[in-house]
Amino acid sequence: MTAYFAKPAPRRTARWAFVVLGLIWTLLLLKPQPIPNEFIPFLWSKLLAAKALHMVGNAALLVLACLGWSGRSRAVALAVLIVHGPLTELGQYVGNIWFATNRSGLVRDVFIDWFGAGLGYLVWRFVLRTKAESTPAVS
Repeated sequence: MTAYFAKPAPRRTARWAFVVLGLIWTLLLLKPQPIPNEFIPFLWSKLLAAKALHMVGNAALLVLACLGWSGRSRAVALAVLIVHGPLTELGQYVGNIWFATNRSGLVRDVFIDWFGAGLGYLVWRFVLRTKAESTPAVS
């Protein structure tokens, strides 16, 4: 029984990381001001940082989904990511209407999210998966 908890399985760790980071990422996307002005004073660099975060966040979530699940479960996790972008943008749009959060849901951001997820898939497919397959198993 203690051996089970002594060293967590990589898949289980990736699953938990996907869920926890996915929730944190969703909350940050719905927050009225996700990047404080003190961190990035210039408007154009703030916009660039926000769009880069869209890509990197979704890429990281997709890598964790691919590492954490296989088969149908992976397909479900990927489907969650596909609908996550439009739903968070809708949440930003509705939040701005109801609470005047100064956020806007943009179709462009959905495509940036999906592009980031595509980059995450490429990282998993051609870097992480290939590396794992070439590493000899320790018995």
